[in-house]
Amino acid sequence: MSNSENTNPELSIGSGFAADTEAETAGDIDQVRNLLFGNYSRDYERRFRTLEREIGNNFAAFNQFADQVRQEHADMNGRSRDQHMQTQLRMEEMIRLVNERLRDHQRETQRRLDELQGTLYNLIDRLEGDKISNDQLSDLLISLGMQVKRAAAAQAASPSLTNRFTSDASNTTIKVDHAHDGD
Repeated sequence: MSNSENTNPELSIGSGFAADTEAETAGDIDQVRNLLFGNYSRDYERRFRTLEREIGNNFAAFNQFADQVRQEHADMNGRSRDQHMQTQLRMEEMIRLVNERLRDHQRETQRRLDELQGTLYNLIDRLEGDKISNDQLSDLLISLGMQVKRAAAAQAASPSLTNRFTSDASNTTIKVDHAHDGD
């Protein structure tokens, strides 16, 4: 017969007794341990719970601090981005203004250069005209000199030629005056 088929009440009580005895023994051991180490055990348990609460509080504070740092970082990034955009816009505006002023300055400089070039060309044309007039004046002076030379030679030869020289000299003066009027 096997133990499972055993219907003997003493054996059944004995096995229940053994289980009860084990529970009683464990309870007795707990009581003895509680008597011997109870104060220490309760003190350690209290300390453990205190540490557990402190760790939980510190962990919550750390998480709160981490969230705060993340938020401040995001705010700083946003402000930095805004400042960068404002600086970029100001720089673009300044570059636009500088380019505009540079173009205006270039236009004004070109206008002045064109004006000076026109004045220079006018002066060159005038000088060329004066040069031609000077050539004409030179020819007239040579002609006058020749007439004076002939008149001097003629005067020596006859006093009636002196009157003719005076007449030729006045005609030459008129020609010289007309040459200067052409300028």
